Order: sequence, then C-alpha cells, then structure tokens
Amino acid sequence: MRPFTLFCKEMEDLDPESYQTREVFAYFGRATFTAQCLEQAIIQDLIFFDHFPNAVATVKDKETWTARFDSFEAAELRRTLGMLIKRLRAEGQVTTSIEEHLDEVLEKRNWLAHRYFNERAVEFTLSEGRAKMLEELQEVHDLFRKVEVMINEVTRPISIKYGMTDEILARITLDMITQYKKEAEQDAPSNR
Repeated sequence: MRPFTLFCKEMEDLDPESYQTREVFAYFGRATFTAQCLEQAIIQDLIFFDHFPNAVATVKDKETWTARFDSFEAAELRRTLGMLIKRLRAEGQVTTSIEEHLDEVLEKRNWLAHRYFNERAVEFTLSEGRAKMLEELQEVHDLFRKVEVMINEVTRPISIKYGMTDEILARITLDMITQYKKEAEQDAPSNR
C-alpha cells in the first residue's frame, strides 16, 4: 500500500484537468456507494417489518432462526433496486415523504448505473461539462442519502423493539471488523 504522503504528492502533481477528471470518478463512486447504502436500508426495513414479525411468531429454536434469516436476507440481496422498492411498498413501512421519492430514486440509480457516462460523453471532455457533472453527481448522492436516512428513521424504532440496540449494533460492528482483520492477516503474505 502506498504511503499517504506519496498519494498527497501525486495529487499536487496533477494538472487541473486530471484533478477534475479524478473528482468526477470519485463523485460517481460516492453516488453509487450511496445507492447501495439505500438498497441496504430497504433490506433492513424488510427484515424488521416482514421477516421478524413472521419469524418471531413461528420460530422456536436458534438453528431454524438462523437458517430462515440467512435465506430471507440472501433472497433480498439478489433483488434489483426496482424489486426492492416494490417489496418495500408492499411489506415495509413507506411514509408519504418516502413514497414521494421512490420513483425518482429508481430512475436516478438506473441512469447512474446504465447510462450516465454514455449520456455525458461530450460534457466529460470539457472542464465546464465536468463541473456540471460534479454538481449533478452531488445532487444524486444527496437524494439517495436523504431517502436512506428517511427509511432508517422509520426502521430504527422497530429494530430497537426487536432488540437491535445501539450497544448490540456496536458489538456487531466490532465483531465484523475483528473478523475482517483476522481474515486479512491470514491472507497477507508472511514477512519471512
């Protein structure tokens, strides 16, 4: 891995056009990342408003709970954003303010994933075009983030009801980080 100071030096050496081009790719990546965070917020909503009520009422042992949860989550993870939005509307808790944005979110995410650079090919070659792209990518990011937060605000109270407290979330996060570090250490070439 390159030292951060070397990376900073490389950034200083970039001409303005290269720097702006790099920024477009970074903003695109951030908007795409935020779209995936939004998908995860929808899946979490479905877990707590669809899976949990059914599982709590019928599952009596840990093995069955784990198997059903894993199966539910795997099925949701395979869905496209459009399919997740349909499920959210049918099974989740969609407020009026969330509903107002769902079609736009789907349209913007699909545009971003499938047509964005094709439709901005000319703009991408010009400084003022890239500046416009940075603005619109920021707007798309902001939209995705806004709807993600709105969904999380609906989901959070019910997740707490089912025991997903801040302390439990912190423990799960720490466990995931610990597991990642352990696997990374095992995969790293030994220093012999």
